[in-house]
Formats: sequence, structure tokens, C-alpha cells
Amino acid sequence: MDTSGAPCPDRDSQEEGLMAEASSHAEAMAEAVFREEWGRIMASLIAMTGDRDLAEECAQDAFTRALQAWDRDGVPARPGAWLTTAARNRAVDVLQTGTGMRSHAQPLTPARETINATAARLPSP
Repeated sequence: MDTSGAPCPDRDSQEEGLMAEASSHAEAMAEAVFREEWGRIMASLIAMTGDRDLAEECAQDAFTRALQAWDRDGVPARPGAWLTTAARNRAVDVLQTGTGMRSHAQPLTPARETINATAARLPSP
């Protein structure tokens, strides 16, 4: 608005341009961080949950949230840490509540127990 209270078209278009530029920057940063951090985030989540599908869902959810948050608040100083924390927190939420992304949420069985249970069902040689 100018001093008379009327909208200022030049300023409005400048603000829209800046917002589009910030959004584009957030998307570009998320893409770069995805390429660099995806493997580490997935490894961390798989180690934590023992479930590759859940890990992938939580990682994808973290990236979706990052696009929204980074577009609004700017890219954090350590985007990989931000994503890892968001993904791990989402996994904890899903595992604790047994709800969320997995409609068939089942308690996770440690690998050793699964192997022992499977071996016990095999016929003796």
C-alpha cells in the first residue's frame, strides 16, 4: 500500500516474486538434501524400526513436512539432521500408538526372535 492506503502493485508483485523464489529455494534444497541424506535416513530408520516399509513411509513423510516447513520458515542450518529427527519422531509416534501410516500396525519382532521362531517350525533333518 502506498501512503494513501491504496494497494501498491509493484510491491505486491515483488513480494510474490520473493515468495516464489523462497519456495523454489526450499524445493531445490530439499532435492539436494534428498540425494545426499536419503540413504542415511533410511538406514537409521530401518535400524530403529526393523521395518523397511515403515522406514520409507516415515522418511517420505519427513520430506513432505520439510517442504512445507522450509517454505514457510526457511531451510534450517542442518537440514539432514532436521529430516532425520522428523523421520525418527514420526516412527516413534507410529510405533507407540500403533496407528498412523500402517493400517495393520503390528508390533515389531526383533530379527533374532523371528529367525528362531522360523527355525523351530522347520522339520528336523
